[in-house]
Amino acid sequence: MPANPIPVVCKPIQDEIDQAKAEIASLQNELKTASGPEKWMILQEIGGLLRKIQRLSKELVKCILQNGGALPPKPFQCYLQGVYRLVTNFPQAPGPFSGSLNIGLLFDELRQSVYITSFPQIVTEPYTVNTPLGSKKNNTSVSMIGGGFGKFDKQTGHIEIPISLYFDQSVDFPFFGEDSKIHIPFTTGNVKSPIANITGESLKPNGRVHLVGTGKFKEGVLDDYDCNIELIGEISPKLIL
Repeated sequence: MPANPIPVVCKPIQDEIDQAKAEIASLQNELKTASGPEKWMILQEIGGLLRKIQRLSKELVKCILQNGGALPPKPFQCYLQGVYRLVTNFPQAPGPFSGSLNIGLLFDELRQSVYITSFPQIVTEPYTVNTPLGSKKNNTSVSMIGGGFGKFDKQTGHIEIPISLYFDQSVDFPFFGEDSKIHIPFTTGNVKSPIANITGESLKPNGRVHLVGTGKFKEGVLDDYDCNIELIGEISPKLIL
């Protein structure tokens, strides 16, 4: 489907949006190696850029309408309904862990960006871990703590959407931080991992999509281990381009 034409007079606004997106992409790369206060400063900067993009997007739509351009679609709220599959190379909990999911998504007016609006907590089935106090039953609760802004190519269906996740272990010990964080750049393309290389699938006209991502844990019992996550399902309702 051809892109909506943007009047020449509106092009500077689109250029500002593109520049803000490029800055976000650069900051998201920095997140991969950042830690502590530096990471949260980067996340705050990304949040400011997201608000800028939202403001500029409204200005762009208004400019297009005032100058005879094609009316872009409205922002589109939908859900990715399907299943997740999570594996690690942590010897005591390799997985696979799996279950259903229902992630809220918002595509912008121009169908160039996608936002995660809701990410329900994932809780694994109990598994046994060896601890200084003996074997214990543990489960892991996974929550989204950052990211969630991504790129969408409406001509190919390709999606890139990095997020940061927090892995909370149910077994707690005094004076030791068990919990871990991880940055996962999800994509419908291919990713290489020490665990296994995995391949996604671009968004199809019927709503089918397969997102894959890999990352390395920071902090806690999972520190420096790897994790692969796949999100497989359908966009519902089907995206209006």
